Amino acid sequence: FAVGASAERLRWAMDTAQTARSAAGLDPGTMEFGTYVNVVAHDDPEVARRLGEGGLSLFARFQAMHGHTVGPVSTEGKRTTEAIHDAYDMTRHNRAGSPQAGRLTSEFAAEFGVFGPSSYCIERLRSLIEMGFTRLMIVGGTREADPAEVSKAEARFVEEVLPALR
Repeated sequence: FAVGASAERLRWAMDTAQTARSAAGLDPGTMEFGTYVNVVAHDDPEVARRLGEGGLSLFARFQAMHGHTVGPVSTEGKRTTEAIHDAYDMTRHNRAGSPQAGRLTSEFAAEFGVFGPSSYCIERLRSLIEMGFTRLMIVGGTREADPAEVSKAEARFVEEVLPALR
């Protein structure tokens, strides 16, 4: 899936997939689930968000690809995904400082991604594993963000977050 890190949206996606599998005459209980998750480990959630804003805006755009948000989402999430859709500049795809990244809010980032200290990242990612996700595709820092800070955040993820999830 690529529906963000919100438990409500992820449960909706899982239910949708299981319903479709059941409708096709297949056992929904044998499915495995994976999801893309925007994650940046940094003591300051705002700095983490800025480091990951290009990828966050890219995946958020998919939620309103046709101009309206699909699936359960907060009022802020709906407003933000639709603003990202309207502002999206394909020549600045997946980039920090892009018009679409400029539409992100802290509230939306906290709902849709995982940005903050390592302990917070561990807690949020463990909750996804507990939901039944066996594959987490981590989307970290973004092109055009501060390369030194992105490198530090990636090292922190590898050294502090990953070992706690094994």
